[in-house]
Amino acid sequence: MKHKKRFTSILALFVCFLFLLSAAFLSSCGKKSTDSKAVVSSVADIDYYTCEMHPPVHISTAQYVAGEKSCPICNMNLIPVKKVR
Repeated sequence: MKHKKRFTSILALFVCFLFLLSAAFLSSCGKKSTDSKAVVSSVADIDYYTCEMHPPVHISTAQYVAGEKSCPICNMNLIPVKKVR
């Protein structure tokens, strides 16, 4: 009888864990409220593009538009860096 109670409590904890994990996953899958226009208002606001893993990589906006859209070191997508005002 002791083993059955223990198994039931472990099973209940596991089910609660799965419920919380699935709730967290589903909440992160929602529609994003920001779009690319909200993050960077225009190309004129971008100073250069860089890699998150390799910050010394600087790709100009002209190079980015011409097709250099990935880091030359690791091939990750480049991210825009806004001009400082």
